[in-house]
This record gives sequence, structure tokens and C-alpha cells, in this order.
Amino acid sequence: MRFGTCTSSTITPETTSAGGRRCFAVALPADGRVTADLRRAVREHARRWGVPDCADAVLVASELFANAVLHGTPAVGTSVRVEVAHLGECIRIAVTDGCRDRVPVRRDVSETAESGRGLRLLDDLTRDWDTTVAEDGKTVWAEVPIHPAT
Repeated sequence: MRFGTCTSSTITPETTSAGGRRCFAVALPADGRVTADLRRAVREHARRWGVPDCADAVLVASELFANAVLHGTPAVGTSVRVEVAHLGECIRIAVTDGCRDRVPVRRDVSETAESGRGLRLLDDLTRDWDTTVAEDGKTVWAEVPIHPAT
């Protein structure tokens, strides 16, 4: 599932796709230093969309972006594309990098390991996630359920 015509060259504008979905998309430098900007953008857009409890979506976007930067971007100076859409009952986050050869694989990690829990986090926080491989790279996407305000 792709977002169709939802595109943007900056991180803040919101657009509407041909299907009427509220979304934003951005190509970010493959640099972990912009992760905070991405988290802020997801939080601000989710609140505009009427989703005040968006901590899970913010965390999932951050994890997917970090994984793309650490494991999926083959060359310095490349970018990572992030697309976020409000689909009514969920927020869908898709992160695309230029490396089609390295897809996410769950690992067993020890209690003392400092990393390796990201895919388990996706299992716990999303209703579904997967990877789509294309000629020019891969997209890891996740659908984070929207919980009603209490």
C-alpha cells in the first residue's frame, strides 16, 4: 500500500492524497540528528488530525527512521523518505531507504544487549508492519492504532 500523491519537500506541510487522506511526506538526510525534528512533526500533525495520544506513533516513526539510517542507507549523503498518514483508525508510517539488500530480521537478544529490540517494539505497538522491496530500495511500514481519548 502506497500513499499515492502525498508528497512534500519539507517536513511541516500537510497535504491530502488523491484518496482524501491527511498525510505528510519528507525526504530527510540519513542522519540521526534529525530524528527529533521527525518526532516533533509526527506529534504536531497527529494533534492537528485530532489524535492527541500519539506517543506510540511518534516512537514507531523514530524507530523506523533510526533503523533506516543505521541499517538501510548504503551511502553517505543519501536521504530517507518518511511518509505519515492518518487513515481513520490508525496512523500509517512508511520509511523508505535506498538499500534493498538489507531487510529487517528479528533477533534474539540478551537482557544486557544495548540494541536489537526495535522489531519487537513494532510487534507490540502496531497492528501490522511489513517490508516492501523494490528496485530502488525498500519501504518498512507500520500501522499504529489510534486509541480513543479517555
